[in-house]
Amino acid sequence: MQYTKKEITKLKKKWNEGIVVKDMAKSFPNRSVSSITAKLYALRRSGEIDGRTTKTRKETKTINDSLEDMVEQQTNPYEYYKSWVTQNKPLGSYPSKTNVKQSETSSMKIIKTLEEIRLFLIKKNEQYGDSALEPIRIFSKADKSEQLKVRIDDKLNRLVQGNEDIESDEDVVKDLIGYLVLLLIQMQENQ
Repeated sequence: MQYTKKEITKLKKKWNEGIVVKDMAKSFPNRSVSSITAKLYALRRSGEIDGRTTKTRKETKTINDSLEDMVEQQTNPYEYYKSWVTQNKPLGSYPSKTNVKQSETSSMKIIKTLEEIRLFLIKKNEQYGDSALEPIRIFSKADKSEQLKVRIDDKLNRLVQGNEDIESDEDVVKDLIGYLVLLLIQMQENQ
């Protein structure tokens, strides 16, 4: 359900007054805490509200801004994320230290795993000469998306069959994730 202009104005006012998200939710009986949090994040990203620090919006980086910097600087995302978390506070009410540690750990594991997948996919793409997104089409004349879907079907079949003699399940899953990323790239190029 879309937020009305009146609700957005009220939300901004409460945010600027320093009211925590949990308490804001009491003023919005038809909205959940997660819905309000998501809207506040959207308002922060658009610059309509500032973060709750002594820094100005221009001086404060979001995690997305920081990740863009990291990519430009070729920094290890796992290390970059750890330093970002220690310098920035979460939006709204502050969770207990236990929840933050568990959340950081999961987030860092996700970033570390995605970095491994990123490097794996780039290496494979170089080894195979970008054949997934730029096939040479000697026998098959199917479009790129269809060819990727066939490769995904093959990987899913290997995963179901579970033959460790051919390749480990972990390798199959990594390949599968890689093909899904390539399919997403192809789909976005066709839009």
